[in-house]
Amino acid sequence: MEQNSIKAVTRHDIDRIAALRTSIFKGIGKIETAEEEESLIAVNKQYMLELFDKNCFCGFYDEVEGRIISIALGVILAFPPINMENQGLRGYIYNVYTDKGFRNHGKATMLTQMLVDELKSRGAVKIELDANENSIEIYEKIGFKISENHMVL
Repeated sequence: MEQNSIKAVTRHDIDRIAALRTSIFKGIGKIETAEEEESLIAVNKQYMLELFDKNCFCGFYDEVEGRIISIALGVILAFPPINMENQGLRGYIYNVYTDKGFRNHGKATMLTQMLVDELKSRGAVKIELDANENSIEIYEKIGFKISENHMVL
């Protein structure tokens, strides 16, 4: 029987998290060469380590037999304070992913909820994410709403 284990991302996990994140993008055709893959792993690792050391990076993953099968990552971003109750900290969730063989068991929903709780505990007063058609239902279960006033350039 497979043993799985939910874990918080630690500094020790960053190498394999950066590699996993890069492999996700490689799998959808966003990375074309081995050199690009290697460079992106290094850039992701540096990004994650810098934010981790500032206590602004967090995440959770589920593991089966040493392999990450589901993950949710997040960062704390600083925006200008609005008032004393809203010091401008926002959470951003990204790379919520579950391996195809383990989908439809609530793993992404559970990890995302854990991540929301962690981001709030670190002071995030607002939490944002970008969703695709396949993930909207997951996020709505947690309480996210589609924003009508968000613009991108």
